[in-house]
Amino acid sequence: MDEILTETVEYRDVKLVVSEETILISMRRWRLQDQARKANETDPDRFFLHAVVYPNLVSATVKAEGVTLPITFEDFLNLRGELWDVWTTAVRKLNPQWYEDVQQEVSGEEEKKESSEPIPSTSALPVS
Repeated sequence: MDEILTETVEYRDVKLVVSEETILISMRRWRLQDQARKANETDPDRFFLHAVVYPNLVSATVKAEGVTLPITFEDFLNLRGELWDVWTTAVRKLNPQWYEDVQQEVSGEEEKKESSEPIPSTSALPVS
């Protein structure tokens, strides 16, 4: 049996260890996605964060320092954007299959708009 791959993410005082998908991680991700569907989020941004981003990042995180796990969705929303960037990069690297459907949806939308601009990361946003 192959060793499960992990990667450590560090940002300021936060250190996270993320893992590639295992059966347990898959179940946790599915459960968090199911909870998001039942939450009836009316804001599309909150819905996407609740149903896609939050389950992917939280379920893949197997160890944390500087952030208490499990983290609630509301507390997750208040984390720094820069942490989101590095966290997402690591989870996406280890679990690219989780992002295939999302990328296809985004690509389909971009084709409809006849635009080939890449999706900006939060690091491209102006700092206030």
